[in-house]
Amino acid sequence: MACSNNENPQCFEERKKMSSFNKKLRGTGRTYRMLEYAISQAKNGEYVVVYCRLQSEMIDFAKQVLKMDEAAKPLGNPYVAKIKVGQGFITFENISNNFDWRTLRGRGVYPNVVTLVDHYTIEREYPAITEMLYKFIVPTDETTRY
Repeated sequence: MACSNNENPQCFEERKKMSSFNKKLRGTGRTYRMLEYAISQAKNGEYVVVYCRLQSEMIDFAKQVLKMDEAAKPLGNPYVAKIKVGQGFITFENISNNFDWRTLRGRGVYPNVVTLVDHYTIEREYPAITEMLYKFIVPTDETTRY
């Protein structure tokens, strides 16, 4: 889901570099489950920030949330990065220099804000760490259920 169907060259090149294990994890629903979690937290009145790498991902994720929860309301343009869900909100942000990777928090973001980072963003920011993390996992049917 990180790259849309009309793949841009940057996404295509990055996917070619993915480890074979990471490729096995593609399409297993990790992003979908993250968005389900974001929706459930927002319905409970939480403010949720989902960090992505690319503007196209922010748009794709916003579209997906609107499909997943028909009661969700975009604020402004339909594909703007802020959506009202239940009593809370989901905001999609581009990861930038204002993000602290050690704490997985946006700088200046209130501590009570639910912060989520898409797995693809982490895998692309830290490919060597991701490779090491998955290096010794024995691929079975269960390893694709993250």
